[in-house]
Amino acid sequence: MYKFLTTEENEKYVSKKSNSLVIFEKKSKKLNAYKEKEYFKMEKNYQKCKLSFLNKREKLKNKLELSKKVLEEKYQSNKLNDINYNNYFSSLEEIYSKKLLNLDEDLDIMEQNYVLAKQDIEDGFQNSVNYNEKVYIRSIEKKFAKIDFKKQFKIEKSKIINKNTDKKEFKLRLLEIKRSIYENSNKEYIPFQLAFINWKQRKKENFELWKLKKQKQLIEMKHYSFKDWITLRIYTIPLYLLLIMVGVVVAAFITGIVTDKMIYAFSILLTLSIVFGVLFTKIPIWNKYLGGALIGCMIIGSLFVKFNVLPTEVETSIKVWFEEQDFVGFYISVLLVGAVILIPKKMIVKATGGFFAIIIIGTLGATVVGLLGMLATGLSMKEFLLNYWLPILCSGNGGGIQPIGEIAAQNGFNKKDWMSSALTVSTVASILSVIMAGILSAIGKVRPSLSGDGKLVKKDIHTTERKSEAKDRNIAVAVLIIGIIYIASDTLANKVFTKDMIGILIPNYAWMIVIGITLNILNIIPREIKKGISKVNIFISKQTTWLLMFAVGMVYINFDKFVNALSPTTLLLCLSFVVGASIFPLFAAKLFKFYGVESAIAGGLCMTAQGGAGAIMVLGTSNRMELMPWGQITCRIAGSVILILAGVFFSIYANEAVPVGLL
Repeated sequence: MYKFLTTEENEKYVSKKSNSLVIFEKKSKKLNAYKEKEYFKMEKNYQKCKLSFLNKREKLKNKLELSKKVLEEKYQSNKLNDINYNNYFSSLEEIYSKKLLNLDEDLDIMEQNYVLAKQDIEDGFQNSVNYNEKVYIRSIEKKFAKIDFKKQFKIEKSKIINKNTDKKEFKLRLLEIKRSIYENSNKEYIPFQLAFINWKQRKKENFELWKLKKQKQLIEMKHYSFKDWITLRIYTIPLYLLLIMVGVVVAAFITGIVTDKMIYAFSILLTLSIVFGVLFTKIPIWNKYLGGALIGCMIIGSLFVKFNVLPTEVETSIKVWFEEQDFVGFYISVLLVGAVILIPKKMIVKATGGFFAIIIIGTLGATVVGLLGMLATGLSMKEFLLNYWLPILCSGNGGGIQPIGEIAAQNGFNKKDWMSSALTVSTVASILSVIMAGILSAIGKVRPSLSGDGKLVKKDIHTTERKSEAKDRNIAVAVLIIGIIYIASDTLANKVFTKDMIGILIPNYAWMIVIGITLNILNIIPREIKKGISKVNIFISKQTTWLLMFAVGMVYINFDKFVNALSPTTLLLCLSFVVGASIFPLFAAKLFKFYGVESAIAGGLCMTAQGGAGAIMVLGTSNRMELMPWGQITCRIAGSVILILAGVFFSIYANEAVPVGLL
C-alpha cells in the first residue's frame, strides 16, 4: 500500500496487483510445464543417443575381437610369420583404439552439450519468469509508485512554496525533497531529474578516475629514463624500433627508390596506419563515437593525397597494389569466407527463423522511413537505392562498400566517385547508429519490459565442440580454400551464370557467400582447417584493416567530395535509415519472443553501422557486447544479401549515363 494514494487509487492498485499476480502465476505454471516437457524430450533424446553410442562401441569391440580371431587363425595356420603377425596385431589394436577413442570423445561432447542444453532451458525459463515479473508486477509497482511520489512531492512542495526563498534556493529545496522522498520509498520509481543527476555523477566519477589514471601515468613518465622512453611500446613495437622503421620509410621517400612493387606499398602503408591508427585510438570521443582509427586513417589517407604529402611513386605503388594486384579482393575474400564458414551452424539455422525475420523487419523499417526521407528531399529512386540504401545497409567497408564498388565498376559506373560518396554516407550512418544505441539503452532502463539486459532471446543455444588446434599447414590450407572458393565463384559469375544468361549480374562475392554457407551447413570442412580459416580471418581483419582504410582514403576518397557530401540531405537520409532500422525491430521483437531493445540493436543498428567495427561501437555504447554473435549475423549474412541485391540494382541502372555518386 502507498501512503499518499486515495482510497480509490489504493483499491485500484490492490486490484491490479492481484490480477497481475494471478496472470504471473498462470504464466509461471505454463512455463514450468513447458520446461518439464522440454526436459523430458531432451532426456529421451539423450538416452537414445547414448544408447546408440554404446551400441556402436560394442560393435567396434566385437569387430576388434573378430579381427583378432581371424588374425590368430591365420597365424596358427602358418599363413603369417611372427613379424607380420605382430605388426598386423599392433596395427589392428591401434586402428580400433583410435576409433574407440574418437567415439568416446563424441560421447563426451554429446554429454557436455546435453548439460549445456539443460542450462539453456533453465536460463530461458528464468529469463521468461524475470520478464513476466517486469511486465506484470514491477510495471504495476512502478506506475503507482510514480503516482504516490508525485502526490507526496506536491504536498511537500506546497509547504515551502509560500516561503520567502530565492529561486536558486527554492530549486535546491525541491531537489532535496525529491531525494528524501525517493530514499524513503520502495525505489520502484525514480524521477528523471534524479536519474539524470545520478548518471551525471557516474560520468563525473568515471572522468575523475580517468584523470587520476592519466595523472599517474604522467607522474610515472616524468621519472622515465632514456631507456624507458625508447623501449616504450606502441602497437607492441618498442619506440626505438618504430622510429627506425619510420626513418627508413622517410629515407625511401627522400632517395626516391620507391617503386610499384608490392613490398613497398605494404610496408609504407602499414607503418603509416600504425602511427595514425594508434593516435586516433587515443583521442577521446573520436575513438568511441566518431569511427576511431578506421575513419581516422581513411581521412588522413585522403588528406595525404589532397596535399601531396607522399611522393608520386608511393601513391603509384599503393594504387598498383590495390587496383591492379587487387589486395582488396583478397581482403574481401578472407572476410566473406571467414564470416559465413565460421558462424556456428546452429546460429545460421536459428538466424533463418526469428532473428532473420527481425533482420528483414529492420531492413524494411529502414527502407520505409528512408523512402519518407527520399520524398522529403526530392531524391530519385536511383539516387536513393545506389547512393544511400546500399552504402548504409551493406556490411561496412571491407565486406560491403569495397565489393559493391567492384560491382559498380563492372556495370560501367565510376568506382572512385561511388565509393567516395558511399563511405561518407556509411560513416555518417555509423555515427548516428552509435548515438541511437545509447538512446535505446536508456529506453531499456526506463522501460525494463523492452530490455533483456544483453540477452536477445529467452532461450539461448550453447554448444561445445572437440578441441582442435590450427597448425601451420592448416593455415596454409585455409588460405588455399579461400583462393579456391574465389576461383569457383569467379567461374560461376563469369562463365556459368553470366549476365547474358540470367539477365542480371550476380557478382563473384555473392557466389562466395553461397558456397561458404553451403560448405558450413554440409559440414564439409574439417574443424582444424576451420581453425586455420579463423586464424587467417582474425589476422587479416584485425591487423590489416587500418592499412586498408588508409589506402582506401588515398585511392578512392576525394576529400573535397567527401566533405561536400556531408550535406543536410545526407544527414536526414542517414537518420531516417537509422531510426527505421531500430524502431521497427523494437516493436516487432515480441512476436518472436525476443527482447525489443536487443532486437533493435543487434538486428537493426548493427546493420546500419559500418560492418564489424561499427557493430563493436554500437554494442559497446549500449553495453551489450553479449550480442556480438547476433551482430555478426546481421553484418555478414544480411550484408551478404545486400551484396547480391547490389548486383541487381547496378544491373538495372547500368544503361543510364548519369554517374553515380554524391555531388
